[in-house]
Amino acid sequence: MRRAINTIKVSIFTNIAANIVGLILAVVGVLTPATAIVLHVSIFIFVVVNSALVLNANPRVRIEDTAPSTQAGGDTSREEAA
Repeated sequence: MRRAINTIKVSIFTNIAANIVGLILAVVGVLTPATAIVLHVSIFIFVVVNSALVLNANPRVRIEDTAPSTQAGGDTSREEAA
């Protein structure tokens, strides 16, 4: 959960910072409309990829999931008798 919240914060900060920098560069005359589009789309792609990485994160193992299972070789009575 903490990683997801940090990713959201980074994405929002990156988007706002890039828009502010783009706005300043456009006012000064350095950034053309075509370059502004490229900047905006590249930041959008970064945010989407950064958010998608959270989906691949392994969730923590819960206590209920670590209980021994009888289906996955949990019955050892046959091995001890042999």
